Amino acid sequence: MVIRLDKYLCDMQAGTRSAVKDIIRKKKVTINGEVITRPETKVDIDKDVVTIDNNVLGYSEYEYYINKRELCLLYLIRILRLSLNL
Repeated sequence: MVIRLDKYLCDMQAGTRSAVKDIIRKKKVTINGEVITRPETKVDIDKDVVTIDNNVLGYSEYEYYINKRELCLLYLIRILRLSLNL
């Protein structure tokens, strides 16, 4: 999958979108060893190696899971505590 460099860095919690753009413009970011100065540069998350100050960043997508059974149990516990004044 190909995404913009600034989005890639934000997803990897390298900073806010504006902070990431400043880091890129200060020539601290490389893709496959080449210094990048434009935030809109495209990155292939499967093939490209992205570094900030020689620290390699790997890309991982977030997955969210909700266990409804646990949420219901926590809700019931809160109700019981409130009703029993615990």
